[in-house]
Amino acid sequence: IASEDPEAIIHQIKVTDEKSIYSNVLAQLLFNMLAGPRSKKNAYNNVSGRLYYIRPEFLNKFPKTFYILHMRLTKNFFMSMEVTTFSRVSEVYAKNKDKRYIFDEKTKYFRKKLQGDNTPDSDCYIEKALSSKRKNKVDFLNFHSYDEFSNSKVGIYNEFVEDVRYQLSEYMHIRNTGFETYENYQRIGEDFENKEYGLLLNRRKVFIVDELQSDGTEDIMQRILYELKSYYGLDACMGTYQKDSYVIRLIHNEEYYEKNGIQDQDLHRQIDPDIIVQHITLEDFELEEKKASPALKKVLQELIIKGDIRDNKFTIVNWNSDKKWSFVKADKNWDKEREKQYWKYYRMTIHPDGTFETSNYDNRDFNEDDEWNVIDETHSKYNKWPSEVEGLVYSDYRDLHVILKTEQTTMPNFTKMANALQKSQKENIVNLETIRDALVEYMTNTSNTKYVSEAEEMLENIKALKAVEAKIGDILPYLGIKSGFGKDFNRFLVQTTGILLHPTPKDKSVRSEYLDAVLNIKYFEKDGKYYYFVGTAEKMLKQSLHNACLLREVISLGEKIDMQWLLKLMAVGFVRNDQYTVLPFPFKYLKEMISEEK
Repeated sequence: IASEDPEAIIHQIKVTDEKSIYSNVLAQLLFNMLAGPRSKKNAYNNVSGRLYYIRPEFLNKFPKTFYILHMRLTKNFFMSMEVTTFSRVSEVYAKNKDKRYIFDEKTKYFRKKLQGDNTPDSDCYIEKALSSKRKNKVDFLNFHSYDEFSNSKVGIYNEFVEDVRYQLSEYMHIRNTGFETYENYQRIGEDFENKEYGLLLNRRKVFIVDELQSDGTEDIMQRILYELKSYYGLDACMGTYQKDSYVIRLIHNEEYYEKNGIQDQDLHRQIDPDIIVQHITLEDFELEEKKASPALKKVLQELIIKGDIRDNKFTIVNWNSDKKWSFVKADKNWDKEREKQYWKYYRMTIHPDGTFETSNYDNRDFNEDDEWNVIDETHSKYNKWPSEVEGLVYSDYRDLHVILKTEQTTMPNFTKMANALQKSQKENIVNLETIRDALVEYMTNTSNTKYVSEAEEMLENIKALKAVEAKIGDILPYLGIKSGFGKDFNRFLVQTTGILLHPTPKDKSVRSEYLDAVLNIKYFEKDGKYYYFVGTAEKMLKQSLHNACLLREVISLGEKIDMQWLLKLMAVGFVRNDQYTVLPFPFKYLKEMISEEK
């Protein structure tokens, strides 16, 4: 080490002495010892004191660039899984101080470049993406198949746990801990959210404007007109818009203008301030052919929110409260003259009838207003890494409630899911006689005559295969896993023989066993504090989850907040297009106001 790095300081420590090394650092060093099996192509670990997991799919733009999942243990013993991108020096701007990495010619492992390596600098890699605008992402969870599960963060974490168990069991073990008792949010008042978007938008004229006037845009305009009329009852106008109207404008996306070297063509600054506008981009906007388009629905939601801000009154929800509430969001800024960071606070104060007013304050100078001072002091006190203050809520500023984003994430039952997905892979071979015998036994046990007839049909189909064994994928078409019989026999078969034909993770009967910790809105109380997490709405569940479900903490500086009321403000579909929002919806309004001001 000293020969490679003359500035390195090397000394021996006792790892059993807690004062010599932090426990999480010692654990990370042990994790870094995990050896990727040579049979696994492209399994790179312990690059420059880090533990990485990689998959062939992460190399789709190799040799120009590729990405890796970095496994890091935090000070508080939470496992962080971060996507790290490496790009070839010849493809990006590289500084001399940037660490260089190479693929070892002998081992094929990815490692830090050493002084004795002759690899040309242009063929080395640095930790940098090809573009700052497009970041590589890895799904948090994908359960479409075992292979896709293995390539997701949850699947890689499952592999990591197994690696530790087999390779490091003499020194350590992993025990996943957490909160297993929590309450489900019970939706209050189905009429809280106003979904009649056509009626809400009828307050003003609606215009759609084609700023491009190029081939193909006429079809898009006509489709938008058709959808606005057919699904929302809106008679929109084409062309020049009027003041105090809603406007949908078609432009190119930012990448198009950059690629073509065109400056100041986003057209945002050419809009009259009296216009409520939402832009759509030719390259990204997608319309459906035979049904209402989710993308257009989202545009209308954004227009309604902007209109609400203009009118200082909620219309997209039926707000009704017995007292006044304030929501505060902080925005970080940089003072060029003083060369220091400062915070600007945006406040929305909502009256019982749903009307509201907004105000703001920045903390560069002293303020004699007690309310703003309490807000600033509270934010400064709790906004300490790794926690982050995402918002303040109060009816009385002397009784503030702080919403903190923690570094903790909830996890599905990854062990059970991995076993089920692995056991039910379509390529797995099963004994057909075992299936036939199970069908006969099933027919004698079930009282459902319809299921008996479907079982008889499946039995005849399997007999027709005239083979001893078959792949699960060849049997599934005869099962009909979406039918009542298919689900019932699938459960019976695994209970009596251990053979699982399909994992059915989305099925209501087993969904909670796999995914309860990443679905819907849940909360619990511990040590006088409330915690909550917002997962995917069950009705919107697909076969993958892009992002982890973060745990958030609610600290009340006086009386505890009514969590059912607070969570009600997140069980709305207009912020994330039919998905729950992770913060009370007034913060969406504040975010929009900050964006417009900037």
